[in-house]
Amino acid sequence: MNKIFIAVLTTTLFFIFCNCERRGLALDTNQVTVNLISDNRSDCDTLFLSSMIDSVSIVRLESKENCMIGMIRDIKIYKGLIFISQFQQSSLLIFNSNGNFVRKIGNVGRGHGEYLGVASFDINPTNDQISILDNTTKKVSKYSLLGEFEGSFPINDFPQDMVVTSNGEYIFYDPLYQYSEYNSGIWMTDPSGVFKKQLLSFKRKEKWSSGIFPHYYQKNNNQASLIAKDDYLYVIENGEITPVFKINVDIKIPQKIKRQSFVEKYEPYSAYAIMNYFNTNRFCAFTVLELSRQNEVSVIIDRVNSKTYYVDKKHPFVFDSKYGPVPFYSCSGNKIIGVIDPSSIMNNEHYKKIFPNYDMDSNPILVLYNFKD
Repeated sequence: MNKIFIAVLTTTLFFIFCNCERRGLALDTNQVTVNLISDNRSDCDTLFLSSMIDSVSIVRLESKENCMIGMIRDIKIYKGLIFISQFQQSSLLIFNSNGNFVRKIGNVGRGHGEYLGVASFDINPTNDQISILDNTTKKVSKYSLLGEFEGSFPINDFPQDMVVTSNGEYIFYDPLYQYSEYNSGIWMTDPSGVFKKQLLSFKRKEKWSSGIFPHYYQKNNNQASLIAKDDYLYVIENGEITPVFKINVDIKIPQKIKRQSFVEKYEPYSAYAIMNYFNTNRFCAFTVLELSRQNEVSVIIDRVNSKTYYVDKKHPFVFDSKYGPVPFYSCSGNKIIGVIDPSSIMNNEHYKKIFPNYDMDSNPILVLYNFKD
């Protein structure tokens, strides 16, 4: 997890729908077709969350003046440390596995080793170096895990997201359609930020492509990423891009309105978005949201058993966890990271019993779903 439309992504509930297993689907092929047109899902089994996870644990983030968290942009777990970036506050905070505050990375400003905002961040698994993308000052700054500044390089474009590969190269994403002089799509640079190659391009000034808005996601551990374009989801690994999922929908947007930001206003046409993508060693899942009719279908793929589950409103998905459905922010290894914010706890009697002595001045609580291998 991030990110494009992160406010939507981080408030969407994780698996609150229903499921239907499609038996006999081979998952060793290059592409898996997701059919949103077919309504033939009557032969369904109930899917329990407990069948997918080994355990659920919580982390109470320490609440002190120097580490208070507002609206979370992204969360990553790396070597037992929890990294959290925010929207309102321009900071990257680190907590340990017990939720105790460790340090803040970098300082706010325009000077040496400083930044004005965290559009995206990532960690190089080879040397533990933290990279922070700052669109305001148009640069990428590098820090050690101890917070020591280790250099920066300028960027000429306006990327919205960034991945650092294990060899120190960078993959950037940007959907900018209005400025033709800047790069857009997915591209790669060397460790110093010098352009290396274009991985995927978007049509200039075209905001919707066959009904789908381009989204970009980072997958943890293997430093890959996934984007959506032309009704396909692509995975980027080792500098190569491959279409993996085909989205089959009955939505066709006329060329004349493809440049509009809110295509869902134009009936009878509609549009859809991909949300909640995550990928663990065994499971892969994402949600397809049809914006106009608010039709949602979640797709869960179990690689071990070669099964695909379609989650819709007709059949129950049982979220058999005492914490209930929790908005999730990120995927880290085999963990899905959910967040319960103070307002949710204070307005929910069930949460109040689970988390006593909690108030609006407290930091959020993280819920870690440990998925089966």
